[in-house]
Amino acid sequence: MFKYIVQRIRQRKQKKHHKESANPAYKIFFNRTALVLAFFLIALTAILIRTGFVLLGGTHAATVNLTSGSETEIILTAPRGDIVAADGTVIATNKESNVLWLVQSDLSAPQLNQVLLDISNLLAEHEINSESTLDQYFGPTETGPASEQGDISFAFKQSPEKILRWQQNKDLFNMILPEKAKTKREQQRIVIEDPGQFFEWLLYDYFKIEDRESGSSRLFSDREAYQIMQLRYLILENNWLWSQRKPIRLASNVNEDVLRTIEGQNQRYFGVLSTKEWQRVYTSYASTLPHVLGYIGRISESQYDSLRGQGYKTSDLIGQAGVEASAERYLKGKDGLQTFNKWSGENGEAYYYPGAYGVEPQSGNKVFLTLQPDLQKVARDALQKNMEDLRNGVLTKDQYAAPSGAVVVFNVKTGAILAMVSLPDYNPDDFIMQLYDIGAAVRVREYLQDNTGKPLLNKAISENYTPGSVFKIVTSIAGLETGTITTASNNFTCLGYEEIAKIWWRCLTRPTYGHGSIPLTEAIRYSCNLYFFKLGIATGIDNISAWAQKLGYGELSGIDLPGEVPGIRPSRELKRLLRSDAGDKQWFPADTAQTAIGQFDHSYTVLQMARGIAGIASGKLMTPHVIGDIIAPDGSLLRAEQIHAQELDIDPSNIELITKGMLLVTHAGSGYTHQLFHDFPVKVAAKTGTAEVGGKNRNFKINSVFTCFAPADDPEIAIAHVIRDASYGDLSAEISYRILCEYFGVEPKDIVYNPK
Repeated sequence: MFKYIVQRIRQRKQKKHHKESANPAYKIFFNRTALVLAFFLIALTAILIRTGFVLLGGTHAATVNLTSGSETEIILTAPRGDIVAADGTVIATNKESNVLWLVQSDLSAPQLNQVLLDISNLLAEHEINSESTLDQYFGPTETGPASEQGDISFAFKQSPEKILRWQQNKDLFNMILPEKAKTKREQQRIVIEDPGQFFEWLLYDYFKIEDRESGSSRLFSDREAYQIMQLRYLILENNWLWSQRKPIRLASNVNEDVLRTIEGQNQRYFGVLSTKEWQRVYTSYASTLPHVLGYIGRISESQYDSLRGQGYKTSDLIGQAGVEASAERYLKGKDGLQTFNKWSGENGEAYYYPGAYGVEPQSGNKVFLTLQPDLQKVARDALQKNMEDLRNGVLTKDQYAAPSGAVVVFNVKTGAILAMVSLPDYNPDDFIMQLYDIGAAVRVREYLQDNTGKPLLNKAISENYTPGSVFKIVTSIAGLETGTITTASNNFTCLGYEEIAKIWWRCLTRPTYGHGSIPLTEAIRYSCNLYFFKLGIATGIDNISAWAQKLGYGELSGIDLPGEVPGIRPSRELKRLLRSDAGDKQWFPADTAQTAIGQFDHSYTVLQMARGIAGIASGKLMTPHVIGDIIAPDGSLLRAEQIHAQELDIDPSNIELITKGMLLVTHAGSGYTHQLFHDFPVKVAAKTGTAEVGGKNRNFKINSVFTCFAPADDPEIAIAHVIRDASYGDLSAEISYRILCEYFGVEPKDIVYNPK
């Protein structure tokens, strides 16, 4: 600009030279104009210098001799909304933490290597892991002071197949197989199977941390070189961001001491920036309901592809299970923005300072659960104790594996889930802490690899069980509603041992003389198989299957949790599809008999059993849900609890008759269920189930199944629970007993099982 103005002045001088000679007044005028113009340029220069001085922050910036400026920005992830229990108890919340970022700072390769080593040492000193994943594939075989000096050995951390794919990744090393290397350049990129040789390739050829020509004169030890490699690999993983001068996430959960060190030595840690972020925190209550709560994790590639249009980033943590996943759209907040000004020094190095512009992140919405924390804890403890008692032979002289189980506590009037337990389970906090805690990372790996206990599987909704005798209640309602039996006429004769549908059957409770002619209520009390064989055949498989479907058995319930499975409900069509032998595709009366007592092809979730018994108790099929009200950050109601009911049109007198039969189980029986409930202050209607699963020649396992509802005359709460590979359903009755004591405020009794 200054040169242009001077040039224009000279042109004017040349064009008007004769005027200047002939007219002295004009010459005086021109000299005055030039003087004013010069003064203006001097003033403008001073203003620009002063403006730069002010923008750089006064004296501190002036001493750095900064010459030019630009801007970069970091997205500030918003805090997720809180998840709270029905009574307001906080289950999941957030805490503020520090994050370090690394951004391109125009350093030479040697300068960058030194900065990376310095920051790596600083993080290691404070036991903070970087975001680099190199050590998941390749790293030292030993650690500790003994290997700080001299060479160390290296190893690959994945299978040979995975390492080959990793080395060939075009976004990373882009190495090639030997047979495909045609040119000299390609031969320099052949995959390397030896870890030591791979280290040298990274050291000299790829990252060029050391110079081969320097011989034995090394700048860094092997350990130091590997530390640099880790962060160079982090840059490689985020190469596009680096090339675009966008910040790369370097480390999370950084303490204040590290920040003070970096801020106090900013000329040592070029390109290292810090911001605040919100870290997910699970309270102690979270460990009692992990399958309902779920957990968060890094967004997957497929998840990102479907969510990128909603503002998600590849680095986002999102809900991966439970309510964290199903309520993701409500829990996710609105991200903020922090700008940084970049100013270059006289040697080209970059300095970054927080910019004046920024947007505060906005929190997500608060999600209330329908679960009651005290009831949930009691349900979990009761299930765990019962499983341990069965394993240790406390209830009987026999010991059972009892490897897993599940409980569902159902609000009969609203469909709200009051408690949901699945064992074995997991600690959701481990999925957050695995980035910072080796022990948590090990436990997460164990969760993922445990295919026996399946701790990550919500067995209340994602696993099916044979119901056994609890299904006799469905057979009863089908018989009554179709008119096969009535409240006035519902007797069948049990002879103890007789031929039914061309097969000889034996009554399990009275195999010699049988029960004689008994009504439905007594058949429910004694769980008489011969009675229900006859009732089932008289009612017909089509009617039984139709009523099972109407009550939600073998159907998705629509619960607001991911991972629900539909189950299997016996029918003519299902048998035709499942059986391979042509002669076995036909439906036989004996199939109906087995179906009527909850055997054959039945396979349902614990949730379906709880929902079904609640439907029979109330005459309405409720949609189960674990999410209650959702509250916006400003405190307003964003979405109310969703309650949906479907009328079943069951004759109330039929419900009353079945309830009488279930009351006999708790008040007129002789088993453990009777011992627990006969003097309970609230009338409890119950049905036990002992389901035979798999095996031939009586080499089968037993599931212990139990369902109930209370109060019997005006049901509020329904419960279903199953223990796999256990004993009689009667022996798991204490689970429901403990839950009902907590729900109704009854002090539980210490009752020792006394079989009669």
